[in-house]
Amino acid sequence: MEATRRLDKKKARIAARGMEESRRFQRVALPLDGVFLGADEREHACTIVDLSPGGARITAEYAPRPGALTVIHVDHFGHLEAEVVRQAEGEFSVRWLAGPRRRERLAELLIWRYNAPRLGLGDDRTSVRDKRRGEAKIVFADGAEVRAKVVDVSATGIAFRSEFKPRLGMTARLGRLSGEVSRHYPDGFAVRLDPPPAREEQSDAA
Repeated sequence: MEATRRLDKKKARIAARGMEESRRFQRVALPLDGVFLGADEREHACTIVDLSPGGARITAEYAPRPGALTVIHVDHFGHLEAEVVRQAEGEFSVRWLAGPRRRERLAELLIWRYNAPRLGLGDDRTSVRDKRRGEAKIVFADGAEVRAKVVDVSATGIAFRSEFKPRLGMTARLGRLSGEVSRHYPDGFAVRLDPPPAREEQSDAA
């Protein structure tokens, strides 16, 4: 009995931590086509209105009830198991039934989908890093402006070759993108890109 109570408390702590983390997930307006499995065991077309590593808001002609379990195929993200947490006319919200690694991967894909057009990258997520040449103008929080050579671009950051060494953690802006200095190299530095801007919380999904 004592072992069972300890196990139950451990499960409760994990669930509470998961809920707290879910509230911190940023929801991104990223309209995508999808298909989900309904309670009638039929596939139904849907549109993902906004998405986060914690869940999504979805529009569809058929909306499953709260508590229902489903599998949703989202274009560019694959199949995701989910639980319906809210239902309204013509839409519903879900939370993903995914572990930390899967959520981390979803976060990376979200950043990629948001930043790829702004970085001039293609839509092939299997090509995680893109070696490219060119220069970029970087404006730092302290007012310094630097032109540095781009040596490596990934879904979440950009590496530059430069003699200038900005302070770690300093905010940087590259045109429409923003981020912070995350690393120094012998011949340059890297900027970790900010995640997409968060939407206001509109449901319990994320």
